[in-house]
Amino acid sequence: MKTTSYLYLLFFAGCLLSVISCKKSFLNVNAEGTTLESNYYSSPDEAFAGLVAAYNPLAWTVVSSYAPKMVLLSAASDETYAGGGSATDNPGIQAWNNYTLEAATPNVPPDLWSRNYTGIYRANVMLEKTGNVPGLSDDLKARYIAEMKFLRAYYYFDLVREFGNIPLITTVLQSNESYNQVQVKPSTVYVQIEKDLNDAIPNLPATVAAAENGRVTKGAAQALLGKAIIYQNVASRMPEAGRPSTTAGPSRFRTGSMWLRSTCPVAASASTRVISRALRRRPTPSSHRYSRSWIARLRSSVTAWARS
Repeated sequence: MKTTSYLYLLFFAGCLLSVISCKKSFLNVNAEGTTLESNYYSSPDEAFAGLVAAYNPLAWTVVSSYAPKMVLLSAASDETYAGGGSATDNPGIQAWNNYTLEAATPNVPPDLWSRNYTGIYRANVMLEKTGNVPGLSDDLKARYIAEMKFLRAYYYFDLVREFGNIPLITTVLQSNESYNQVQVKPSTVYVQIEKDLNDAIPNLPATVAAAENGRVTKGAAQALLGKAIIYQNVASRMPEAGRPSTTAGPSRFRTGSMWLRSTCPVAASASTRVISRALRRRPTPSSHRYSRSWIARLRSSVTAWARS
């Protein structure tokens, strides 16, 4: 009798489970709380979020440690001392200050590497996705793509100066491709930097609204292109660095000065005063070919350039 009761109970439970399992409402076909790349970038808002993500590494001051780019580069120059509480306060910055930086120095080399390659990865994703975003206007698509090419060039410009030979990655890699990337020479990296900037310049705005301050402009791309040419140190290309990248418009250096005066008038004025003060203090021994009148003319030219 007890065995029969158990059999009936099992039969009833099986029937109940079969009824419940057949109802579609109990099936969860979509992952909850997870956004997948395959179904993202499906609206203008999501495309803008991807754009912001590609800019984001520019502002990183902490990666695995405190390693803001300008602090590190300044410590490596003759402009500043590392300072800190002691010689062991942030060993990476101290190593740059003492010119003892090595591949094994904690944090600094991998942080610089990670910051820039994260930005490159995000730019590559956006370059692949932007053209297919529903509802995104053609003008915005062109601008977003131009911004991503500028950012990729900017990140590579940092990497090639910091590390020399580096992997050059211009597509989104599959997981099995990540460990098969070979290093290329700086000359190859600079070719890609120049290509990205020349592609970007025509579709970047000359200015941006106050609400968009910080986004890339045509002048920023022209200035970076000129700087990239200068860093290659090819004498025959130096005049090219100061020319506009198109047949119309001011030179790259001229564009940079206009940007400084329009966005940072206080800094522009201060820089003029600093240059002028330095010229006034310049020693002029009789044996030196530079006369006081020449210095006066130079000071006048610098001031006129900054105000023009």
